Amino acid sequence: MKLQYQAKDRSGQTVTGELEAASLADGRLQLRRQSLFPMSLKPLAAGAAVEATAAPRRTRRVKSGELVTMMSQLTIMCQSGVALADALHHLAKSARGAALKHVLQRLDEDVASGSSLSDALRNHPGVFSDTFVAGIAAGEQSGNLVQVLERLSGLLRSERRLRKSIWAMLTYPILLCIVMVVVLAGLVFFVFRRFGEVFAGFGHAPPPLTQFLLDVGQFARTNIVLILLGAGVLAGGMIYFRTLPVAGRLWDYFVMNTIVIRNATRTLTTGRSFYLLGTMLQSGVPLLDSLRLCRSTARSYLFRNLFDQMEHNLLQGRPVSGSLESATFLPSDAAQMIATAERSGRLGQVLLTVGHYYDEEGETSVRNIVKLAEPALIVALAAVVGTVVMAVMLPLFDASTMAQ
Repeated sequence: MKLQYQAKDRSGQTVTGELEAASLADGRLQLRRQSLFPMSLKPLAAGAAVEATAAPRRTRRVKSGELVTMMSQLTIMCQSGVALADALHHLAKSARGAALKHVLQRLDEDVASGSSLSDALRNHPGVFSDTFVAGIAAGEQSGNLVQVLERLSGLLRSERRLRKSIWAMLTYPILLCIVMVVVLAGLVFFVFRRFGEVFAGFGHAPPPLTQFLLDVGQFARTNIVLILLGAGVLAGGMIYFRTLPVAGRLWDYFVMNTIVIRNATRTLTTGRSFYLLGTMLQSGVPLLDSLRLCRSTARSYLFRNLFDQMEHNLLQGRPVSGSLESATFLPSDAAQMIATAERSGRLGQVLLTVGHYYDEEGETSVRNIVKLAEPALIVALAAVVGTVVMAVMLPLFDASTMAQ
């Protein structure tokens, strides 16, 4: 029979087309032999080609908190025995956010019309990643959809919990920085100007530190337009630079090799990567496809190269754990545990356990770093304020001396 497919190649690009196969399983096998990961595979009927190749619907941005809550509610409903279609219908009716409500309504319509949940999710690529959709598809095929939903919900909750805790700890230092910038701007544009005029009446040169700040204030007042224009150009250049591959590589090298933070970033990234790979394997996704999916979603260039090496070893018939031994950025015991699990045939289960352990260790390390950064930032702000106070007080002492 003739099949219409949508797949991902090794570079992560979407490929669509048609093929002849005896069955859906045979079609998936043909795609994998071509190094393609099947995302959708359906029999081609009259008018099906237009439907299968239609562009995914454009969806508005869904807040991460709303998505986590929705996935947790969907998981609980499915665990309680509620049918998937009924659960989606209930969530669509009770959703408050406009963007999430729109997505749930579309999911409800697609599932009610006979589409699988994975196919319905695939129509919203801006909300659900390829890895997320592949895990759901594997769970549907293996009959473990509830377990897959539970693991994926746990991943989303963990990411959001870490993000919220970091922002909560950084809120106070950020507010202090904003207040300091406002105070310094007021001193430069208003106080120093009057202060310089008063001190000039004594006919005595101010101390070097005070003179430096007065010169800075004078330059800022006379060139405010150029300064704002330069700041805008610099901000635009930084935004553009972030889109370049070299920026990602430099940032990855910085966070993975800086002495103060590298233990936390390496441990956290290892935990997230291993847990995701274990989730894919336990959901029924083949190891080769799981490696390619994890590579496509990895933000770290080091881990992308690691998944490439693991894939190469797998295709050459060698153990994938061999690539872990040469990866110096992984925790010391990770490679040994994965190698043992691979020999015992429990790779997916051990990856979940190891990933969960390193994920918790990484979160703890990140929180400790943020806690140490807060007093360090406060001390730095105090040094800046103290310098400004000295620049203001020293001329006053000189003025009182001259008056006597």
